[in-house]
Amino acid sequence: MRLITPLVIVFLIQMLPACKVLDEDYCAPTDASCQKWRLLLLLAGVGGGTSSSAPCSGCFYSTAVPLPSTAGAGALSFTLSTGLHSGKSITFFGTGGTGTALYDPVAHQFAIGSALTNGINDGASVFQIQSGIESGKWLSVNCGGGIVNNIYDPSVHSFAGAASLSGPAAAGSHNFFISSGAQSGKTLVIHGGGTVGTSLYDPGGNSFAAGPNLSVAGGTGGHAFRITAGGNVGRYLIVHGNNATLTSVYDPDTNGIVAGPAVTGNVNNGGHYFAISSGLHAGKVLILHGNGATNTTLYDPNTHSMAAGPTTSLGIGNGGHSFAVTSGALSGKVLTVHGFNGPNTSVYDPATHTFSAGPTTGLNVNNGGHSLQIDSGTLAGRSLLLPGNGTNATALYRPESNAFDPGSTLSGSANWAVAFDVDSGPQAGKMLIVHGNTSPATSLYDKNLNNFSAGPNLSFAATQGALAFSISTGLHPGKSIVVHAGGGTSTSLYDPAANTFAGGPGASANVGAGGNGFAITSGPQAGKFLVVHGNALTTSVYDPDSHSFGIGPGLSANSGNGSFNFSIESGLHAGKHLVVLGNGSTATSLYDPTSHAFVAGPATSANVSIGASAFVISGGTHSGKVLIIHAGNTATTSLYDPASHTMSAGPALSANAGSGSTSLLAQSGLYSGKAIVVHANNVTTTSLYDPGSHTFSAGPITGSHAGFNAGAGGRAIPLTGGLYGAPYLLVHGGGTVTSLYLP
Repeated sequence: MRLITPLVIVFLIQMLPACKVLDEDYCAPTDASCQKWRLLLLLAGVGGGTSSSAPCSGCFYSTAVPLPSTAGAGALSFTLSTGLHSGKSITFFGTGGTGTALYDPVAHQFAIGSALTNGINDGASVFQIQSGIESGKWLSVNCGGGIVNNIYDPSVHSFAGAASLSGPAAAGSHNFFISSGAQSGKTLVIHGGGTVGTSLYDPGGNSFAAGPNLSVAGGTGGHAFRITAGGNVGRYLIVHGNNATLTSVYDPDTNGIVAGPAVTGNVNNGGHYFAISSGLHAGKVLILHGNGATNTTLYDPNTHSMAAGPTTSLGIGNGGHSFAVTSGALSGKVLTVHGFNGPNTSVYDPATHTFSAGPTTGLNVNNGGHSLQIDSGTLAGRSLLLPGNGTNATALYRPESNAFDPGSTLSGSANWAVAFDVDSGPQAGKMLIVHGNTSPATSLYDKNLNNFSAGPNLSFAATQGALAFSISTGLHPGKSIVVHAGGGTSTSLYDPAANTFAGGPGASANVGAGGNGFAITSGPQAGKFLVVHGNALTTSVYDPDSHSFGIGPGLSANSGNGSFNFSIESGLHAGKHLVVLGNGSTATSLYDPTSHAFVAGPATSANVSIGASAFVISGGTHSGKVLIIHAGNTATTSLYDPASHTMSAGPALSANAGSGSTSLLAQSGLYSGKAIVVHANNVTTTSLYDPGSHTFSAGPITGSHAGFNAGAGGRAIPLTGGLYGAPYLLVHGGGTVTSLYLP
């Protein structure tokens, strides 16, 4: 079977030697006897490259690790050591919700976890109960100005309501386990929220009682740590936060609290600490103030005093936190994630007692930002950053490269993405993906590493209807044009030598949703490229010799959402192009390169709309025909027969296809000879077409949870090599997540 390009049209116009026409007019590069312009549909690509050790077959595989839902204020994670999911970790999404996720370090993926009984809010914390009737369970302090809590039982992987606090807890709440003294084995919860209250949890009775009051109110940025040396050894220093410098000291022998030494600057959002284990100040504790400041304070337990510490490279704020690096170039150092709605980090070196700028996370970190330490699996020793900030994205910190790896995620959100291969220049061998999404952003995709980096910006934002084609002759050979769409005429010209975009020539009229195009390979306009504008009758023709667009022939009816085209390879109209006009209609237009004109084509069996796609059937009783997916949130299809130039109703999909639906061909492997239609509609389901029975059935899912949903503007982009020999990269649409289809 052969895939027909839907909506996004990615073409290469090339003068190539050829001897044999295969699928998309493929020309054998060894025969110089044939010179002709040809159209190479990117979506006809087949896998090559590295194919060993593929993790699955007939599946969509991603190294992106999105949460099943977005995380925000109050988000946190903890790792289980017992029960049904021992070795896995639970993440609370926060923001007042009851949702959780279960992280499997072996699969390096999240799944939907058990729901909490009560919602989690800013200031939430969790602790494991060490003894008593609930020993081994986990108690979460929910905050949000309430007293209710949750208890998690790892033996059955479920949550229930837990003992209530003695008073309301809110932002700045935290807790610590008391390991010595008269209160040994209990846990003290600081209420925060601008109050002085605390609650003391007794595992023996599984209950809370009022604890001693702080010396002054605690709030955002509050935290506590055990004093390990000096006259106060075994006591706990409580940093109040609340945009103040004050602290308290908790004595477990007396269950009392007294005032402690003042921090050298106000502590607020993002305030936290880490212990220094080596170097000039081993045994001391560094307190990071947060509140957007770079200041820190050094606490010396031997003298029970505070002194100014080194400054971080940038300010620390909401979501700020630190973790020790135990391997790689930074082994023995501490990495501090700044938060403060930014991607910045600092590295603390205990040998010099200084901070320097660290690697950027690639994600803005804010409320709920934290890191999950991976203790098992092939990624043991790495850290998974959950940035909070209302996103479900994550990034893996790799100490061996001192870099954050977002996995197979684009450098920005994509809708209606278009792509083309970069064949020369410093980025040769990579693929450039235009995000669309009403943005000028692009990503460069390294097929061998299956990762992305930010690409150059377009000269103007691209959106639905955008398309791209590459030029091999004329004034700009080796360059590529991106037509931006969005109801305008603008384009960008990509220069691979400089890896930059500049403004390109304007189309002859506005290009909108449903924009698509094709190379003209014969007739008086051979070597040019025709652009169907979408939302109109008009077209443009690009001439590489003059590097300009002229007015093209008019369509037989308006094109719109869902418009695409395909070349007719046999039958009465071989060598012509059929444009399916979409726009919620059944209309098509037939382009004849000899007359350079359109006439009305056969009507589809039902209306075609946004998300439409098609493929050529290469086996069974309908071999050589084209199956058109109508989309528009329907399951209907049409069957085009080139022999009779007619349409008839095709088989129904297993579920409706919507905006962002896309098709791909399985040319080898588990589903060899079949086609997969990704439904989109913000779900993970697909339909599998079998040419032998001419029917659809449920196909492989695009991911394990909603984080892998295929959404508006999804695209299946063909690959000609790379990791596992994957033939397609699926851009899920509506976000940054991508997957490889592995045959």
